[in-house]
Amino acid sequence: MSAQWRPAQLSAQLGYYLIGTVLLCWVAVWNGYPLVFPDSGAYIRAAIEHHNLADRPIYYSIFIALIHLRLSLWPVVIVQSLIAVWIIAESLAVFAPRTGLWGRLGVILFLAVATGLPWVTGEIMPDFFAPLLVMAFYLIVVEWDRLGWAKRLLLFGFLCVAQASHYSHVMLTAGLMAVAVFLGIVLRQKLSWRGLGLTALATLSAIAAILTVNYAERREIIFAPTGNVLLVSRLLEYGTAQDYLARTCPTHPYRICPYVSILPHRVTDFLWRDDSVLNRLGGAEAYRDEAGSLARAIILDAPLRHVALAANATVAQFFYFPTGFGNDVQGPGQKVTEMIHRYFAREAPSYDASRQQTGRLYRERFNALHVPVAYGLIGANLVLLAIAALRRNGRVVFLLLVIFAALIGNAFLCGAMSSSDGRYQSRMILLLVVGLMPLLPGGIFGWPGAAHRPNGATQLHG
Repeated sequence: MSAQWRPAQLSAQLGYYLIGTVLLCWVAVWNGYPLVFPDSGAYIRAAIEHHNLADRPIYYSIFIALIHLRLSLWPVVIVQSLIAVWIIAESLAVFAPRTGLWGRLGVILFLAVATGLPWVTGEIMPDFFAPLLVMAFYLIVVEWDRLGWAKRLLLFGFLCVAQASHYSHVMLTAGLMAVAVFLGIVLRQKLSWRGLGLTALATLSAIAAILTVNYAERREIIFAPTGNVLLVSRLLEYGTAQDYLARTCPTHPYRICPYVSILPHRVTDFLWRDDSVLNRLGGAEAYRDEAGSLARAIILDAPLRHVALAANATVAQFFYFPTGFGNDVQGPGQKVTEMIHRYFAREAPSYDASRQQTGRLYRERFNALHVPVAYGLIGANLVLLAIAALRRNGRVVFLLLVIFAALIGNAFLCGAMSSSDGRYQSRMILLLVVGLMPLLPGGIFGWPGAAHRPNGATQLHG
C-alpha cells in the first residue's frame, strides 16, 4: 500500500506545483511578455551591468541575474510564481491540512482569477516577496514544530533574500517580530524562541548584506542612502515642506530655498522628472545630507500634524489596491524599454507587441472584480476574527491579527513614508485569502470533520 501511495502522492504534488505555477503565470502569458514597471529597468540594468543601485538594494537584481542568465526574463516569472505556489502550499498544510489536490488548486485558481496575485508574480519587481515573507515569518515563528529542518532552512533562506530585496521588507519583518511577541503575550499564543531567533538572524543578515554593499560603494555605514530624500518628497506631497520652507528660508539658507515657489506636490514630480528640482540640486546622492536635516526639522516643527497626516495616509493606502498600477506603456525613452532592447534583443519584438506596450491590458475590467473582492475579503476576515474571538480559537485570532498588522504596517511604510501607490497594497491581498484558509474543509477553524487541535500551552517554547 505504501509503495502505491508514495508515487500517487508525488504525482499529486508535482501536479499541484505545475498547474499552480501555470495559473500564476497566466497574466504574463496573456500579456505576451513579463509585466514591467518603470523601476524594472533599474533592476534589469543592475543585474546585467553588475553595479550598485543608488536608491534601492542590489539583491533583487542579483536574484533575477541568477535566473535569466542574460537569455530571457521569462524564467523570472516562472520562479516567482513557483515560490508563491510553495508558500501557499505550506500555508494550506498548516491551516487546512486535509485539503486535497483539487482544493489546493481551487485556492490557486481563486487567487489567479479574483485577485491581482498573478500580476505581481508576473512582474519584474521585488513586490512579490512582500506577502510571502509575512507567511514565511508566521510559519517559522508559530508553526515551528510542524516544520522539519529542511523546511526551516528553506524558509530562513527565503526570509534572507526577501528582506534584502527591499528596505521596506526589512522594516516590515522587524515590526512583525515585535507585534508577534506582543500578541503572543497578550493572547497567550505559543511561539517558538528558535523560530524568532532564526527570523532575527535573517533580518540581521539582510541588514548586514545591505550595509556591506553600501559601505563598499560609499565607504560609509548607511542603510538607505537616499531614504531622507524620499521622506522629503513625501513631506512635499503633504504640503508641510512648502509651509516650513516658506517660513524659514529667509533665515535658514537651505539649498532648496531658491526653488520654493516651484516645489511640486507630487512625489513623482520631485523625484523622477528630468527637469525636477531634485535634479537641479544635483540628484538624490548630492542632496541626501540636507534632506536628512530638513526632514527632521519639518517633522519636529509640527509633530502632531505629521502623526495625523501619516495616519490618514496609512488608512488611504490600506484601502487602495487597484491591480496593474504602474503597468503603463513604457515608451522608447524609458529605461526598462532601453534595457530590454539592449540586453534581450531577441525578445524585444514580443515586448513591443505585448498588451502592456500596446495599451491593451484592460486593467479597469479586472479591477471591476478585484477591488470588490478585496473589500469582501477584508470584511470576511473581520467577521472571522470576531467569530474566532467569541469561540476562543486563539490560533485563528492570532493568525488574523498578524495578517492585519502586516497589512497596516505595509500601508504605513509605503503610504505614509513614501507615496500612495496601488501596487503596494494590491500585492498584500494574498494574505486575506490565507486568513480564510482555516474555513476550508478540514481547516483549523473547527468545522465538523476538521482536524481539531487544542490550543495547548501558550508560552514561548524552544
